[in-house]
Amino acid sequence: MGVERGFWVALAKSYGLTADDAELFIETGLGIKRETAQAILREVLQGVPVTTLARIDATAIAIAGEKDSRTVWRDSLTALEPHAGVAIAPGMHHQWNIEDAELFNQSLRVWLTSGEAASSLRTRI
Repeated sequence: MGVERGFWVALAKSYGLTADDAELFIETGLGIKRETAQAILREVLQGVPVTTLARIDATAIAIAGEKDSRTVWRDSLTALEPHAGVAIAPGMHHQWNIEDAELFNQSLRVWLTSGEAASSLRTRI
């Protein structure tokens, strides 16, 4: 049995999802086995290993939600900083790309056209 519906409803609300978007998110979440959801959470909370980040050999930007795990935005982004641009999406959670699709799309457009972080992101970690 998967994680209870109430968990996915609360998560959808925290991401600001409504109507059809929320229902799709909830129904998709209900299809995830509890063990799989727990494994995903453990992996997210650990962040990306520094050894993995050090191997990046391309121009990149990493953006974490401000309300994400401190391990993700503090440890992983700090380790990545010498190798890529880093930024924080203010007020956002881990899946900030669905929480604020407009901010995500704007950030992506700015990065792809200028190679800079969007002004709406915080670049001081």
